[in-house]
Parts: sequence; C-alpha cells; structure tokens
Amino acid sequence: MKITKKIKNQINWRARVEAWKASGLPMSRYCKQHGLVAHQLGYYKRKYEAPKSLKKTSSSSFVRVVVPTKPILLPETDSVIIRLSNGHAIEGVSKNNLHIVSSLIEALS
Repeated sequence: MKITKKIKNQINWRARVEAWKASGLPMSRYCKQHGLVAHQLGYYKRKYEAPKSLKKTSSSSFVRVVVPTKPILLPETDSVIIRLSNGHAIEGVSKNNLHIVSSLIEALS
C-alpha cells in the first residue's frame, strides 16, 4: 500500500500529540521546545482524541440480540418501540426504516 502525503501527515501529527502527552509539559512550552505552533497541536489533539460522548464514564457490557430469520412484517403507518434492557429505547421503527434498524442491531450484536 502506498503511503500518501495525507497519511504521513496524520501519522506525524498523531506522533507529535502522543509525544507531547508523554512529556508532561504544558502545550505551549512543548511547542516552543519543538518548533511547533500551539494551536496546530491543539487542533490535532482534539481531532485524534475520542469524543467526550464516546469516553467511558461507567461500566458497560454486551447484550445478546437475537435477530429473527423470518422478516418482520410491520404496518406501514404504525411504528414500533424497541426497549433495551438498559432502559434505552429505539422508537419509530416502521416498515420504511426497518433496514436501518436491522443494520443497527447487527452492528451492536
């Protein structure tokens, strides 16, 4: 596989962000010592770190989902609510969006 300029740039910035984190220095001091622009390093730090909504704040576990082999026939106008064991619900499941919900369930299983 050919490494493009874009991929090399991503690799370099990820390495710089990790090196800064490992240094324990404030971002501004690290950037001065390494000839980097602080706002650029900050940009790549935000770009490559996991969004706060994805950071683990509590324990989680996998739940087995059984997907029926026969298609589910739903009325066109009515919708279904799928309630999960953790209290969350997937609402508005209808014949028109069943393929999306099926993909979601498959991805989660």
